[in-house]
Order: sequence, then structure tokens, then C-alpha cells
Amino acid sequence: MRQSAHFERLPMLGEEISILTYPAGFDRVFTFRDYQVFDAQQRCIIQAASTWLLMDTQARKMTRIPDFITALSPAIPAPEKCLPRCGFTLYPLETFDRTQLSKVGWYDLDFNAHVNNVQYVKWMLETIPTDTLKDKHLQTLEIQFRAECRLGDEVQSASHAIESTMYKHQLTLNGSQKELALAKTTWT
Repeated sequence: MRQSAHFERLPMLGEEISILTYPAGFDRVFTFRDYQVFDAQQRCIIQAASTWLLMDTQARKMTRIPDFITALSPAIPAPEKCLPRCGFTLYPLETFDRTQLSKVGWYDLDFNAHVNNVQYVKWMLETIPTDTLKDKHLQTLEIQFRAECRLGDEVQSASHAIESTMYKHQLTLNGSQKELALAKTTWT
């Protein structure tokens, strides 16, 4: 549903890294999970906190977390050992500088037959100016997933520069105002 990521740097081709992920808590229909990427010297180079919803895949609706999962609470790290929760709120774009249309293909789908969240991020970043992508480094990504899309859908990605190092992003179902995702990125 939501993710907030901070990038010290991206791993280099062939670099040895280790990834740590762990559950970071529960709250009614929400679960929280943290991710950290470490280089060979055990320096954290990427960290991300995420918020998830549990879905009933038959009814396509949110559902409460089952007791057998919440029973695992004692094994979850103490809150002070977890990353801060995603507390941001993103709003739809009022204006945009750049747009791009994309059609959902077979390899964009996950095992639930809707578009994989990583593809949403890729589409949004395609509207960043080439000079920024080439010369700058992604520092933060905050993303809020609002709706799913499926095979054959056409999506519009739009971005608006808040300043030369910060962009707001919006992904909508083309031909409608249905929001699929909203994001904000900062670059250094």
C-alpha cells in the first residue's frame, strides 16, 4: 500500500550485498515490513519501510489479519528497532510537466494477475528528465499504491517538478481519473 525508501547509493554491478527484511508490526488490516540492504562492509546503503494490506483474493476486498499471523507478534522486533512507519500523505497532481503512456503487458503482471508494484515505479520514473536520471542519484522514494491495473490496460504516468531535485508523480488509468499510484522522489 505504501513504501518509503532512502538510498545512500545503489549497488554496483557484481557487488556483494546482503538483504535483511523483517515484519515490523500489525494494526487491524495493516501489516508493516522493513527492508535493509548492506554492502560487503555491512554499511546500510538502502532502507525501506512498507505498509501492506491483506486482501481476500476471491472477493478482491481488504480483510482482517488472521489470528495465526497476529500470534507471531512476540517474534517481531521492538518498535525502536524498526524503521519509522510510513506517515506521509500524497495528493494528486494539479499540473504536470511530462507524461507517458504505457500498455500493460504479460510480463508486467504478478501472480495475482495485476501489475507488479515495481512496474508502477518504473513507469513513474520514465517521466523524469533524462539529465536527472543520467546525472543525479535517487535519494528518496515515497509511494502510495491506490488501485490495481490489469493486462491490456493503458496507463498514463505524469510528473511535476517541485524543484530541480524533487518530483511528484501520478499514475492513472488512461481515459479516466482513476488513480493507480502517487509518488514523490528526491534526487541529489
